[in-house]
Amino acid sequence: LTSSVKKPMEGEARFMRAYLHFLLACYWGDIPWITSTDYAINSKVDRTPAAEVLQNIITELLIAKEELLTESTQRIRPTKSAATALLA
Repeated sequence: LTSSVKKPMEGEARFMRAYLHFLLACYWGDIPWITSTDYAINSKVDRTPAAEVLQNIITELLIAKEELLTESTQRIRPTKSAATALLA
């Protein structure tokens, strides 16, 4: 993939990870912070304190905000505005 395609896709993935962890933390508080796709590693991750999860979410959204596109022709894709809104 070219850099112009790869960077926004990484931003979208970071946004979705932050958004889903945000929802989980709102419902259950302390949750595992998952960053791997390896099921063997993920099955052994302990719960992370909610305050640390929220800090990780902020960090992910700030990085995603720099990588996301300003506008999208598809309404289902996250943009910089979506990341800014979730940061609020």
